[in-house]
Amino acid sequence: MDWMITLVVCFSGLQASQAFNVESPAWQTLTTNSGDPSGWFGYKVVQTGSGLLVSEPLLQTSPTERGRIYKCTTNNCQPIPLSVPVFAVNMSLGLTLTKDPASENTLVRGTPITYYHFDNFDLSKSLESKIPSIRQQGGGTYTALAIEHVVTQVFSPTRGSRRSSKKVLIVITDGASQDHSNLDRAVNGAEAKGIVRFTIGPSTSYRAKAELEKIASRPPKTHVFRVSNFDALDKIRDTLEESIFSIEGRNDLMLLHTFQGGFQMASVGAYDWSGGFRGYSSDGRLTFPQDEQFVEKDSYLGYSMAVAHTRSGPLTIVGAPRYLHRGVVFVYPKSLDISKGQMVDPSPWQSQIGEYFGAEIVTMAVNPTRQMFSKVVLIAAPLHMEEDWEGRVYVCQLTASVMDCQFEEPVVLRGQAGEKGRFGSSMAPLPDLNQDRVYDLAVGAPLENQGQGSVYIFHGDMRGTINPRISQRIAGSDIQPGLQFFGLSISQSSSDLSGDGLPDLAVGSKGKVFLLRSKPIVMVEAQVTFTPAQIPPSPSDCLTPVNISAEVCFTMSGPPSVLQTVQAGINFTLSLDAIRKRAYFTPNVRVRAESFTLNQRGRCFTYRVVIEPCPDDSLNDLYNELTFSFVGVPSTDDLSPSLSQQALTTSYHPLSFKINCENACVDELKVGFNFSGSSAVRVGIDDLLNVTTSLTNLGEDSYNSQVVLTYPAGLSFRKFSTLQGRVECSSVDSENGMSPGRSSCWVYRPILKTNAKVLKGHRSTFTFGNLDHSQHSVLNEKEEIDVKYSIFLSIARWVCTNATHVFWMKQRRSDCSVASCLVFRCNMFMGRAQSSTFTINGNLSSGWISQIGIQSAKFLLISTATLEYDEDTYIFFSAESKHTPPIRKIVTEVEVYPVANFTKEIVGGTFGGLLLLAIITAALYKAGFFKSQYKQMIQEAGTSGEGGEGGNGGGDGGGDGGEAP
Repeated sequence: MDWMITLVVCFSGLQASQAFNVESPAWQTLTTNSGDPSGWFGYKVVQTGSGLLVSEPLLQTSPTERGRIYKCTTNNCQPIPLSVPVFAVNMSLGLTLTKDPASENTLVRGTPITYYHFDNFDLSKSLESKIPSIRQQGGGTYTALAIEHVVTQVFSPTRGSRRSSKKVLIVITDGASQDHSNLDRAVNGAEAKGIVRFTIGPSTSYRAKAELEKIASRPPKTHVFRVSNFDALDKIRDTLEESIFSIEGRNDLMLLHTFQGGFQMASVGAYDWSGGFRGYSSDGRLTFPQDEQFVEKDSYLGYSMAVAHTRSGPLTIVGAPRYLHRGVVFVYPKSLDISKGQMVDPSPWQSQIGEYFGAEIVTMAVNPTRQMFSKVVLIAAPLHMEEDWEGRVYVCQLTASVMDCQFEEPVVLRGQAGEKGRFGSSMAPLPDLNQDRVYDLAVGAPLENQGQGSVYIFHGDMRGTINPRISQRIAGSDIQPGLQFFGLSISQSSSDLSGDGLPDLAVGSKGKVFLLRSKPIVMVEAQVTFTPAQIPPSPSDCLTPVNISAEVCFTMSGPPSVLQTVQAGINFTLSLDAIRKRAYFTPNVRVRAESFTLNQRGRCFTYRVVIEPCPDDSLNDLYNELTFSFVGVPSTDDLSPSLSQQALTTSYHPLSFKINCENACVDELKVGFNFSGSSAVRVGIDDLLNVTTSLTNLGEDSYNSQVVLTYPAGLSFRKFSTLQGRVECSSVDSENGMSPGRSSCWVYRPILKTNAKVLKGHRSTFTFGNLDHSQHSVLNEKEEIDVKYSIFLSIARWVCTNATHVFWMKQRRSDCSVASCLVFRCNMFMGRAQSSTFTINGNLSSGWISQIGIQSAKFLLISTATLEYDEDTYIFFSAESKHTPPIRKIVTEVEVYPVANFTKEIVGGTFGGLLLLAIITAALYKAGFFKSQYKQMIQEAGTSGEGGEGGNGGGDGGGDGGEAP
């Protein structure tokens, strides 16, 4: 059983906060006289009236007795003598300790002890030697309970009992049982399993005889043995030799939960640790016998159990934390009909292998006015792992008889980030600690901070749930250094043990129980009263300030039982007109701070407040801010109060101006509007468009006068400047390029007084706070202005063969008297960065020259190109031309002269040349030029002929051949 204790201890962990709800130092510490923690004193704690019941389940009081229950006052603990059944040997009394909130009765449970099992049958040879060591226990006789235990827990296949084997049960009793009403149920269970039953006992009374016969199988004649003493057993031994019996048992963790009209008992180890539970009436009758396995093996069904009270009856909620290795919770109606149960399974949204979902279950009514019905079910998964946390608690809602945990987006409670201590190992509903009229919750994390442990406080929510924000973390190290497993158990009820009228919290740890007092939660209200209640109008000279009296009062309320003794230190600050600064205590001093001690009688302070004469803003209230801080002062019993979380530590106390009109102010407003001399908006040339708006009030004061200027999407608001008066403006340009922009300007906010005028450089619409306006008021003004888009074109000589244009020609007279001018005008549309080329060809003739009778002339041909456009829509943009379109000229110089006739000169020259040639030729002839030359040529030819002949004749004439002329 030691391992089971350790396993339960291992379930806890999470976060925390300031000491708001509970005093961190323990008020009282309870322990055993020995102070030895090995018995796990504090494993379970229950408050009962003015005391406590504390269990120590592993304390070995004798070789056959384990576990003890203590009744404790606020000073000490005394063990309670209990009558333990004879078969309950070393049963670890106190593993479960539950109180019925209706009857205030407490149920205590241990685990029955079985000495021998069928699966250690090989040791039966030594039974005779071991039986004497079994010491008979004194107390009552619970025969029916013993039979049920053997039938359900001993004759089990998991402990060696074969289904086909013959089963024999011998019941040896020394008298009438104390649970006689349960015998029928126990016997029927044995009969259903085919167990042959023998009874041995005295029959000294009619009741004892009837009981023996009821227990035994039929016929009683062969199954009932009446003896006067146990020495007679030797005489019937032969009759029993043919029957083999062995009594087997198992150590189960049993869990009890009470409710009005009965209680439920869980058996985690039943059916091969599949688990299960039974229902009993208040008189002990079995109302729901579990005769079969509900869930898978090793599910631990019944590890935790709670009963929720609803309008349709009680719901039994049972946890099976090892179901499919992740855990599940079952919800059963009052009838405990398994077929009508609801399975609450976090899979697949939140489930995690090994998280132990359902290890702890608590039901509670959040709203005290409906405390008879459970509204919230809290299910712990103390082994759920996250990056910074270990353990979580799901907050589920009960609607009628259905539980909804909204696992898609659950409300989850966690401890402090970075702390891994099995958060959720213990839980307990708490009374309304913070005085907000809803119940609260305590969650234990006993393994936090290296096993020192922590307890977390969460507040209830008015919406009927639990606020996941941690209200307070009570660390075990703050309670007592070296503490182990603080938060191992938390009392399911919290009553006043200290006598101060406030609930006290009992928390168990390994070896100790701590009583923690809840702190008195008080409400502090601050109020500021002004006399007179409104600021009167300033004197006409605007020189004399207005004096106001301000009274600041603090009151404290809280639980009547402690209100007479609690005190608190208050530090407060009063700031006058924190936004506009139109008031002061003394010149340049607008803040006043005070410190004092507050008790139930309250405290007030009076100050003189000065209002500046004729403030610009005499419409909007003075928002005076009051802030205070709270520090609890310990009382004589070292109990200090906490300030309620609903208290307003910062409050605003307006002081209004008295309106300077009889019943309603009637203004007479006139608005003027112009474009500051501009006649057109030149897009692309002008960067700014100045707008001037004037507003004049000729009537009574006008409140919250506002000018609204709307402008096209193409414009954006740049700035505004005030020419006269006080103006505050804000602007929002067009967001989608379609809707107009909007600028809103407050004029003399909040009051535009009589005969006041404002000019602002900024179509306009006006809105006003006044309900009545004079019929002469001009509230709307609309102005229009032309818009011209800038264009820029350049004209240059350029060739482009691809350009084709259609043009028309018009002939007109120019201002010259001798020339005809042709004008070509081309209409076209040009896009951005587009160019066009025009080529103009013409024929030039000179007939007109002969008409005027001149032989030659020189003149210029001038071609001019200019630009025409829609001047209502566009404006030419050019810095050089001062926004006039360019003119380009092409000048061609033409020179005209007569054609030259050289016929006479050519003919005369020809004849003259010929004549000259004849004269030259004749002269040469006369000179013999032609003759001598010819003769020489003849002679040279003759000489050549003679030479040839001589040679052939023998060499005569060789000399002549050498005289060549």
